[in-house]
Amino acid sequence: MRIVDLDLEEIYGNANGALTRVEQWRNFLRLRDGTIDFGRLTMQPVDLIMIDISNDAWFDLDLVHYQEQLVNGYTRMTPQAGLQIFMPDLDELRQQNKADPNISIEWLKNRNIPPPPM
Repeated sequence: MRIVDLDLEEIYGNANGALTRVEQWRNFLRLRDGTIDFGRLTMQPVDLIMIDISNDAWFDLDLVHYQEQLVNGYTRMTPQAGLQIFMPDLDELRQQNKADPNISIEWLKNRNIPPPPM
């Protein structure tokens, strides 16, 4: 047993290989069954997975500001009509000071106007 960065780490046997494999995974939160309302959408039964697209150890999901994370991420629909949401950490968004790329009605009506900056 040892203390690392004020966290307690306990190792039984040789876990280095398993630890390396686990660190390659992204952080995620999966919700299944039941009902969920987010924004103007309702999903029933729920088949939703929120995936951290940052490279740090923690998924900085902020339920108070989740919409900002949704807007600055991207989504994919699964073949089973589920939803995969790829979300940046909230602290990354604040560091970028990214302007909100609103899509105007004018942009929707005119194919010759370049898309809003990302």
